[in-house]
Amino acid sequence: MLGTEPNPQAPAAQRKENNRMSRRSPDFALNAVRGFTGTLMWAPDDYLDALTLILAVSHAKDAFDSVPYVLATSKEPKVGKSTLTKDIPLLLASRPWRVSRNTTTDALRNRFLDREPPDVLLLDDASKIFAESGTRGTTSPLYQLAVDGYVKNATVSVSRNGQALDLPAYVMLFMNGLRNAVPNDLATRAIQFKLSPKPPEIRMRSALSAATAKEAGPLKEELHRWAASHKKEMQDFLLSDVNRVHPKLTDRLMQIWGPLFAVAHVAGGTWPRRCLEAFLSMGLDEGEKPVVQRDEQALLDTAQVIMDAGADRVFTAELVPALRALPSDFYREVDDHYLVEDLLPRALGPSQEMRGRALDGRRVTGVGRLAGPILVAAADLRDELYPAPADRGPDRVQRELQLTEV
Repeated sequence: MLGTEPNPQAPAAQRKENNRMSRRSPDFALNAVRGFTGTLMWAPDDYLDALTLILAVSHAKDAFDSVPYVLATSKEPKVGKSTLTKDIPLLLASRPWRVSRNTTTDALRNRFLDREPPDVLLLDDASKIFAESGTRGTTSPLYQLAVDGYVKNATVSVSRNGQALDLPAYVMLFMNGLRNAVPNDLATRAIQFKLSPKPPEIRMRSALSAATAKEAGPLKEELHRWAASHKKEMQDFLLSDVNRVHPKLTDRLMQIWGPLFAVAHVAGGTWPRRCLEAFLSMGLDEGEKPVVQRDEQALLDTAQVIMDAGADRVFTAELVPALRALPSDFYREVDDHYLVEDLLPRALGPSQEMRGRALDGRRVTGVGRLAGPILVAAADLRDELYPAPADRGPDRVQRELQLTEV
């Protein structure tokens, strides 16, 4: 059990296991899954954070009254949509099942007769059912099930021995397609991932390899164990504290993002902040998002490069390639002169000659900047862009149910 104090009378092997488990922080499972998915898919941090939380939600689905769908779209093919909505969920989601235009009505409905029905349906290339415009296929059994499947009381009718049975059909749906291949009412039930092409020089691991599957197995088991053992805390968070997260987190946004915030809250660490940032960048309309300027983004990105490497300084000669390797077209579209002479000085302050360890661990000399001031400035900027919600104290119901001794 996490947090168990070692018993000095226990056998040595048992004490060793207790010590190992006691070092597992509450966010261990999410951090491990997040690190793993980052080797399989090239995407912004907000996307990978949101995907990690969504995978955790699938393992605690029954704790929530509704769950999010996932929609990956792009303007062009071969950008990783199938990796996000098929390959990774097959590795890490709870009880995934693939569906397509060839899945018959009986097969789809009868799948919910199983002792363990699917928690997640995977629809690869939605245009094969709904067309590229998303205007067809609304009479398909998949569409009819998906319209209501994201809420806990969803059902599907199955005929058995001449009798109609209404079975629970509460599922998460992962789907992808070019542009508008998904009907609008399904899109509004989904957290949307708008993907762009990966630079050719960036190489990722194959999500289809046997080695990847072997590594994913224990991760999935740990994610399931952690999520399933914390359902009560997630439910408690949704009963009260979630209302304090953000004023825009209401109605449909609450239905699809609320479970992610519950998972993040229980995990603790940096996850509540990361979930909020993902919500602000992915869940809100353009006019409701904070507009991050180029120099501000460069500051945040540089701080992330430093934190990922655990460095105490960063040299310009290694920072520029690191920025250009990020999932942002901007750094690859501008030249070295603009980055070195204009953007980085505005974002990070003046550079200086220094010596020390490079990001890859080598001892070098060159022009760069100390990490400390950059990390402090980035933390202050994050607090301005994504302020933590004020503690409003007990709500009206809680106050009315309280007695204070005088």
